[in-house]
Amino acid sequence: VQHRPHPDERLRRARKRAKMMMTGVELERTSEGSIELPHSRYELDLDIESNIEDKIYLWGILVTDRKAPEPQSHYVSFASFENITDASEAKLAAEALTWQYDLLMAHPGSFVYHYSDYERTHIKRVAKRIDDPKVKKLVRIMRNRFFDLFAVMSKNFFGAHGLGLKAVATGPVGFHWRDESPSGLNSQSWFDMAVSAADVKTREHYRVRLLEYNEDD
Repeated sequence: VQHRPHPDERLRRARKRAKMMMTGVELERTSEGSIELPHSRYELDLDIESNIEDKIYLWGILVTDRKAPEPQSHYVSFASFENITDASEAKLAAEALTWQYDLLMAHPGSFVYHYSDYERTHIKRVAKRIDDPKVKKLVRIMRNRFFDLFAVMSKNFFGAHGLGLKAVATGPVGFHWRDESPSGLNSQSWFDMAVSAADVKTREHYRVRLLEYNEDD
């Protein structure tokens, strides 16, 4: 790795991963003390899906009420299973983002959680094409009302297989996706089938598959 940036650090990290794999350790804490996370009654877990052209066709939000007799969650989706244009992407995003803004305003102190800056980056990108005051306000409050859980993981943990969502959730956490082959890359192929498969039954199958995959994400 001498031709790559920071070769010594790359070798140290490779050695550390190899040692963890040999000893069966998937996730290692690299910091000390408690890890503070924002919490509120209503928590929104946001995950988006995009096609091969990186246009968003699905906004998925898991809404959790922490003060219910037993914490209750329900899944809300904004999806368009058709060939995505700039106009249709902006229209769908406007629906999803204004809905999120209204919920955040109705419940002060609530947060939107996401994993990596992918969601924030796309919100900022598509918001430039949306002439809606609620969307513009949402962009302005993201700094205080959106929380990146990947940043927390990167600061406090080292993963033998990295810190990607699937690596962390399936291994150390023990979560299992309903789909037998969950991945963002696979979902792009499923989207093509959901849009252009020859028969209605096949298209519906892949639409349901995408929604369940997104909800699990």
